[in-house]
Amino acid sequence: MRRILNRFGFLICLSVFFLLPIKAQRESPFRMLASKDVESIVVDKIFLSNDHLNLFDTPLRIYGLSVDMVIEALTPEFLVRILLTDSEEKKHLVAEVYKETSDKTFMTFTDYSEETSLLDGITPSQLLIYIKDAKVHINSIRIANSPSNQFRSQSSLQASLDSVRVLQAQSKVESINQYNKSHHKLWRAGVTQKSLLPFKKKMSLIGCPDSISTGGIEYYAGGIFEFGSLVSDNYRLQTLRTTNSGSIESFDWRNVHGKNWITSVKDQGHFPYCTAFASIGTLESGVQLFYNQIMDSLDLSEKDVIVNHVAGEPLFMIAHDGSWSWMVLDYLKNHGVYDEDSYPFYTTIPYSSVQPKMIVSINDYDSIRSPMTTKEEKKMALIAKGPMVSGYSYHGNGGHAMELIGFGTVQENMEILYHKNLGSGHFLHDTVPIPQDDRRIGDTYWVFKNSYGNDNPYMSILFDNEYYNMDGPYYLKTPISMTLYDDFGNVTKEYSENDIICEDADGDGFFFWGTGPKPESCPGYAMEEADFDDSNPLIGAINANGVIENLNPEELDTLDANSFFDLEYTHNCYNHIVVSPGYFDIIDDIHFHNGAKIFMRSGAILELYDGTLYDAEIIMEPGSKLTVNYGAGIKLRQGVSFNPPLGAIVEINHGFIE
Repeated sequence: MRRILNRFGFLICLSVFFLLPIKAQRESPFRMLASKDVESIVVDKIFLSNDHLNLFDTPLRIYGLSVDMVIEALTPEFLVRILLTDSEEKKHLVAEVYKETSDKTFMTFTDYSEETSLLDGITPSQLLIYIKDAKVHINSIRIANSPSNQFRSQSSLQASLDSVRVLQAQSKVESINQYNKSHHKLWRAGVTQKSLLPFKKKMSLIGCPDSISTGGIEYYAGGIFEFGSLVSDNYRLQTLRTTNSGSIESFDWRNVHGKNWITSVKDQGHFPYCTAFASIGTLESGVQLFYNQIMDSLDLSEKDVIVNHVAGEPLFMIAHDGSWSWMVLDYLKNHGVYDEDSYPFYTTIPYSSVQPKMIVSINDYDSIRSPMTTKEEKKMALIAKGPMVSGYSYHGNGGHAMELIGFGTVQENMEILYHKNLGSGHFLHDTVPIPQDDRRIGDTYWVFKNSYGNDNPYMSILFDNEYYNMDGPYYLKTPISMTLYDDFGNVTKEYSENDIICEDADGDGFFFWGTGPKPESCPGYAMEEADFDDSNPLIGAINANGVIENLNPEELDTLDANSFFDLEYTHNCYNHIVVSPGYFDIIDDIHFHNGAKIFMRSGAILELYDGTLYDAEIIMEPGSKLTVNYGAGIKLRQGVSFNPPLGAIVEINHGFIE
């Protein structure tokens, strides 16, 4: 194509677009900084779909490139992205516009550039144009044929690049947050480490293909990110409102049984190793839950997974794609993984020379991914099986793997917490005024542990289509094996079922033993159902429908002795008991919980044989009778006294009340 030097192009563009005054445009962070020896190339072409432009028919080196164009958004889901490729096949972002960055139908851009605002003398190849639901009229492009004097040194060039990236990111953050607030979005944007990366690294890190809008996910700073076009312009469609049928509104493995089962947040750096980090993080949580032990020093090696080969291919070549999580899990199943101290992430030590101090492997894994899997089934699987390998996927095209650790429920007027600025250590609060007829109220969002270090280490996502946009989830099957070694490769400890801790930490009679089946280490009187919250004595087990057992006597039905004392095995009591007139005997131990009491009515006779009542409180009416025989006894609850009234009869024959 003929290259035309149009000295009046800039004035012509201004007269046609009439968007911004010259001074304001020059102050824009998106103007081309390399402004010396600028040449304009007339394009004057309309684009409606993906295309490319070959404008550079002779070799040349350029130091900047900008575009003059008009965009018409045909739907709210539009995307326009223009990339410049060079002779080394590197991609440089020229312009990127989507609904979160501009909420207008018609948009005019003059001398607009992003990464191409300042270039280091690259040899251009072509422009790649990606369009969805938009009409783009490219009038011309501008190129700088020589560098400006202030950018001749590499240090000054890099400093300017870093500075302009921050300014551009701040400008986009303002636009995204303005859009989010006006459209009742549940998340807020901020300048993050990811948003400051070069385009190719950024897109690889978040797993987004060049032809798909990121939705601003690289600027996520907190709240609930809405993946897909969930609300668009129809966020008040009450007929489409979704609700949860289960009774659990939120759950997070960072606080279950009063403990944090999620290990420390790791950082995958600028490398596309998300599946390795998500799978290793899930395994670290899984081994702690299987043995029901918080292992403060537990840290497994992502590098072990990354450098090894799966299906004949180096895993680092495929680990960026969340859809390949199963390959990492296959490796954990077939080979196990070393500890981080033996093979750290940034080491250059050959794998063959490493002597691990620990190897952890899984028995197997499976997925609950199915079009028929409901939210409630996913929630129950997360509760029963522990954290899972999951993440987001652009309908199977790319994506990002993370560790799924919890869920929550969208509520009216939610308060969201988000980072103020990168590295500030401060937070901002914002209240999202969700209307009562908003269809998102009552819907489930999912909580993930990310692998971006302290740059927003956790992320909450509400999916518009969980089957297509939510990767996996994959859960680990028990048992999980763990073996320790000394410096010479000798086994020092091999964990087994005997190492599983079975405990009743809150003393409610319900035990917790982790995510596997009930182990033999549990006492014989332990309930078959595991405690849902072993830090709260008022909460028992959870059934298959997600209903939590209430153990508060003040909120439970008071039982008649006929329906309770005829049981012939050791048991726990969570209800108040009324002994009506008549004769009743007790031959087993009974543990009373949470202040459960025995009320003896006038005419009631209660005899104890052999068994003991633990943490009991007995309230007698005149005319009632209590007999303790043959070594039976009553251990009163702490702080409770036994004061039979006048007219009540108490007989102790070789027994005790204390």
